[in-house]
Amino acid sequence: MTSSPSPTLLYIDDDAALARLVERGLTRLGFTVEHAPDGNAGLDRLAKGGIDVIGAAKDGDEALALCERETPDAMTLDLAMPGLGGIDVLKALKQRGGPSIPVVVVSAFSPAHGAYAVDALSEGAFELVPKPAAQAEVNDGTTVYLNSGASSENVAPMRRIDRLDAATGQLLAPLTLNQALGFDLSAEGGNDFAQGLLLLGVSSPSTQTVAVDPGSGAVKWTYPGDVVSEGGLFTYFDQGSNKLTAISPGTGRAAWNLQQSGLNTEGGPEVLLATPGYAVAWSPAAAERWVVTGIRPGGGTAWNSTRFPGAVFLANDASTVYVISCTPGKQPGVCADLTLAAVAA
Repeated sequence: MTSSPSPTLLYIDDDAALARLVERGLTRLGFTVEHAPDGNAGLDRLAKGGIDVIGAAKDGDEALALCERETPDAMTLDLAMPGLGGIDVLKALKQRGGPSIPVVVVSAFSPAHGAYAVDALSEGAFELVPKPAAQAEVNDGTTVYLNSGASSENVAPMRRIDRLDAATGQLLAPLTLNQALGFDLSAEGGNDFAQGLLLLGVSSPSTQTVAVDPGSGAVKWTYPGDVVSEGGLFTYFDQGSNKLTAISPGTGRAAWNLQQSGLNTEGGPEVLLATPGYAVAWSPAAAERWVVTGIRPGGGTAWNSTRFPGAVFLANDASTVYVISCTPGKQPGVCADLTLAAVAA
C-alpha cells in the first residue's frame, strides 16, 4: 500500500524568523512547507507547479464563503480581523460538519490576549503560530494604535492608523488623519497618548511632534521638536542651549522657557514635569542627598522638599512626585530603612 504524498504549502514572507516558526508548526502536522522570501520568488515557485492556491480572504466572512465553495487541504487564520473574527470562523467551521480543515492560527499574541489563544485551540485550531509583535505601539488604555504600512526604514507619509481593542485584540475601524504625515508608531520614543491627544513623532520632512484628535483624526497643532509628556504641561528640551520649553497641551504654544546650566545632565537638576508656574526637578542637595525642587522659569527656586538620603526611586504623575529613599545600613548596598514620600508638585 502506497501512502499519499503530504500536501505541499508555499509560505511567502520576507521575515525569515516567522517563516521558520510557520514551517515548524506545519511540518508537525504532516505538511511539506516551502518558503519564498519575496513575491517574485513565490510566483516563480507557483509557476513550477505542484502547489494550488485556491483563494485568499481578507476577513472571516470571505473565509467561510471560500470554504463552502472549495475544500482546502489547510488554512491559515488570523484572529483580529474586521467583521467576523478568527474565533467566530473556527466556531462556524466546527458547527457546519463535513470534512475538518486543519487550521493554523497565525496571529499576534500578548499577555492581554492570552485567553484568545486558549479559545482558538478549544474551537479546533490545530496549531498556534505567534506573529512577532511590533517593538512599540501607542496605547491609551482602551485602544492600541498601530502602523498601517509604514516602516522604520521608509517612513512614507500616510493618513491611516490601524486600531485594536486593547482588551480583546479585535480590529476596530481605522483612524483617518486629515492630512498625510510621515511617522512610525513602531519606533522607540517620539509617539505617545497624553491628555486626550495622540502625539506622533514625525520625521519627514523635519523632526516635529504632531498632536492629533483621536476621535476625528484632525491635526490640532504641530511643534518643531520631540515633545515629552510626563504629566502637567508638555515639554521640549533643547540640549544644545540647555533650554527647557513648557508647552500647553491645548494649543501647542510655549507657556514659558527655562534656561539653566547643567539642566538634565549628570549631576545636575533632572526635570520631572512642568506646571504653569515652575519646573519640578530632582536636584542634588549635598553628598548622597537629593531634593525635589520647583524651579521658576525666570530663575531661582520656588520651593524645596525635604532632603532624601541614599539610593532612591522616583515616579510621578501630573501633580505628585513619589520618592522611595534608602537609609544605608552597616553593610554596603543594604538599606537599614526604606521611606516612601509623596511630594505635591
